[in-house]
Amino acid sequence: MKAIIPVAGAGTKLRPITYTQPKPLIPVAGKPIIAFIIDELIQAGIEDFVFVIGYLGEKIKSYLISKGINSGRLVAKGYGETWPKKVTKAIAKQYEF
Repeated sequence: MKAIIPVAGAGTKLRPITYTQPKPLIPVAGKPIIAFIIDELIQAGIEDFVFVIGYLGEKIKSYLISKGINSGRLVAKGYGETWPKKVTKAIAKQYEF
């Protein structure tokens, strides 16, 4: 089974924290939010991930690589489009099911 994890939002409701840190990497109980998501998916037997990245995407990419999530594909979103179109377009270009 495969999981598509959109982590492209700017996190404007969490400003000023998200000016320098993407929302998925903000720690909750000492652990980044994205780590909780990945751990739950792994426990459910999902091993193939697609991360739709955008705002501060390089920081998310660095985190995933540092944690050994090299099997995940990183898909950059298109700016200036509506959210469903961005995700659909990015996935259609980069990933086959």
